[in-house]
Amino acid sequence: MMNPESDHPSSPRQRKIGIAVELSEESAFTVRWAVDNYIRQGDDIIILHVSPTAGFVGADWGIHPLQTQPPSTTASISSKVADLGKPLKEAGFPHTIHTAKDYDKRERLCLETQRLNLTALIMGFGDGSVSDFCVHHCVCPVVVVRYPDGPGNVEGTRAAPIVTFKSRTDDDEEIDYKAQTALTASVHPQHIKAMDSVSKQPLLFCPRASFTNNEEEFCAMQFLELPSLSSSSSFHLTSLDLGNNVNLTRRSYYRDGKPKPNKQCEICSTSLIATTFYSCKICVPLQSSVLSRFSGYYHEACIEPISKHPYHPKHAFRFSYQSDQICLSCSTFKDCAYHCSICSFTMCQDCAREPPLLAIDYPKRHEHTLFYFHRTGSLICDVCGLSDGRSLLYSCVKCNFVVHKECVYFPCIIKISRHEHRLSFNSSLTPEQWLCGVCRESIDTNFARYSCVKGCSFAVHSKCATRKDVWDGKELEGEPEEDESLYIFKSFNEISDGIIEYFRHRSHHMRLDEDTNRAFDENKRCRACTFPICDDLIYSCMQCDFILHQTCAHLPPWKQHATHPHPLLLLVDEEHEDYFQCTACKRESNGFAYKCCARDCNFTLDVSCASIAESLIHRFHPHPIYLIHESTAQEFCSICGQLIGHRLNCGECRFALCFGCATLPNKLRYKHDEHFLIFSYDEDFSGSQESGPHLCEVCEKQANPKNGVYMCNDCNVTLHVECLLGKEMYMMPIGGLISRNVNVDILPNNRLTRNICQRCHNRCQGKIIFKARDRSTFLCSLFCCLTKSWVDRDT
Repeated sequence: MMNPESDHPSSPRQRKIGIAVELSEESAFTVRWAVDNYIRQGDDIIILHVSPTAGFVGADWGIHPLQTQPPSTTASISSKVADLGKPLKEAGFPHTIHTAKDYDKRERLCLETQRLNLTALIMGFGDGSVSDFCVHHCVCPVVVVRYPDGPGNVEGTRAAPIVTFKSRTDDDEEIDYKAQTALTASVHPQHIKAMDSVSKQPLLFCPRASFTNNEEEFCAMQFLELPSLSSSSSFHLTSLDLGNNVNLTRRSYYRDGKPKPNKQCEICSTSLIATTFYSCKICVPLQSSVLSRFSGYYHEACIEPISKHPYHPKHAFRFSYQSDQICLSCSTFKDCAYHCSICSFTMCQDCAREPPLLAIDYPKRHEHTLFYFHRTGSLICDVCGLSDGRSLLYSCVKCNFVVHKECVYFPCIIKISRHEHRLSFNSSLTPEQWLCGVCRESIDTNFARYSCVKGCSFAVHSKCATRKDVWDGKELEGEPEEDESLYIFKSFNEISDGIIEYFRHRSHHMRLDEDTNRAFDENKRCRACTFPICDDLIYSCMQCDFILHQTCAHLPPWKQHATHPHPLLLLVDEEHEDYFQCTACKRESNGFAYKCCARDCNFTLDVSCASIAESLIHRFHPHPIYLIHESTAQEFCSICGQLIGHRLNCGECRFALCFGCATLPNKLRYKHDEHFLIFSYDEDFSGSQESGPHLCEVCEKQANPKNGVYMCNDCNVTLHVECLLGKEMYMMPIGGLISRNVNVDILPNNRLTRNICQRCHNRCQGKIIFKARDRSTFLCSLFCCLTKSWVDRDT
């Protein structure tokens, strides 16, 4: 233990001090700082310089230099390194120079530090990448000196070194008090006497804690805070930003022999029953406020870095919270995982703790044993044809075969939503030119793919075929073909000529109505698609007002749709006491729905979106358009301009169409016009034509055909889509719903005096109105109806 009032430690012994230098003014400053503040007589001083090489290529079993430096360059470097040692020579400190060459300066510095058995390493901050790596990986204490006005220094401060400590043995010599005082004073004057003794516990992060500049609760220049060592305290060092807008702070640990059954580990979510765990002094006090969802406690085994993992032996893994990290072992996205910031190598907790899979024997994919390949680089997988580096690589040492781990176990026989027949895995080379049946991009036949087992001209990329929105995850090799007749049966029984019994309306019979000149009633709608009845052939109930378009009556009870891998069941709410949101067009409806029956799957389509099939020939576009859904690559609809996920894309140009626009009726009726209104779209409309700008007949605002409008070609009447069909265009004025435990009726808004909305206090202008049952409360829209505030006001 050192005495803070003395100038030196009580039992000094010779130290071996390394000074890592580059050929820069910052390194010259670092040497001068070491002479003034750190080095003492008797120290064995080594100036350490690593000269970078041009680069290397190769695998783990060998490397080949691409370029070497000429002798003249080497001599010049040695001379400049010797010049950096002049302050040592002038102060009378003998020293030696040690040089090395390596393409990775960070790794080599750590290696030489261990080989030379250094007591401490002093280095400049530089750009932060090398110094930060050495702080985390060197086996000895590291002193990082910030150059005045350098990139790592705070404006208006003096050079502020950062001291971090790594233990080798329990009797490692502590830094002398003269150096401690200089270091601490340069960081913060309040901490001059904070280093009576130095804790040498491992440096750890609190993955959740955010750095704050509030000086009252957290020091704004918290580069160094070393309280006196006791049995329950340790130190708190610098914050590190890992690029996800959350500054991760290194935290100490303490030992507590008492179980903590009411506290859970932030990582594994199990109780803290071990005698040793870690806690964060920021997260724990804030459990009841901002960070209430974070416990701030960690098991020792969960939070400590994982060193020399067989999948990544070069660097240690540290646990971190970052959005959309992908585990290279199981290829799943994780918000929290073990991560190497140097190599961007990520593994989830489960995979990091499992025994490594270093060799794979899987004859279905390759006849030889596949061995784990440590360096991903830009190698192309022979199965998927990609080099995205988001999965572990395995290679065959006998032949030129490289494969991702996730691609090794691709299924042999599958059934996807985009094709009626099964597909088989095919890795043979063929001269044909193929387009992928999912993404519509060309297929390189040098790599594996899936093709139809019945010889159809249909093929799919292996990655596209195994997407979750395309494939149901079932391997069908050895499984018998399904009996397709199970899904082929009619939705109705024909009682007599023109009279049917619909399977969802068995209580009454329905009659075919072929009269296309019937009077128009905008509140008379098809119960399936919810659109108004115009000149369509319909089935109407002989005893009630239940109506179906003829095409809607023929909808199958079961349907396999291209947007979903599971079969969809047609559901009918005959009481109309509920509604749903279509997964494709995102619109609410109280009509018929196709819903997935798989467990934990809420995929639902309205009958209009379920009727869309590939390839679609739309009258607004000359090319075929195809179904696309990529949640990470959204586009704007070419007609309505809305951002869309599920969409139809042209394979030849950038035309994109949302399901909402694709399913709008081609023609509709308007109660104040005797003609049909046609849905119109003019991509090149500028408003400068002779007819001038179009004005909507309802809202009297400009209606731009470039965004899709309904127009009468005889009367020049123009209406916005929402003005003609209403904002909730798929909601019929029948039945009701339950909002906040209150029954709400859906009624036609046909009163001469418009009611006032209970929530927004505006006039109810839509086609339908929502009325609280047993109350005189009206609401203008579904949004207002589902908002809690109206219930509170009404009560």
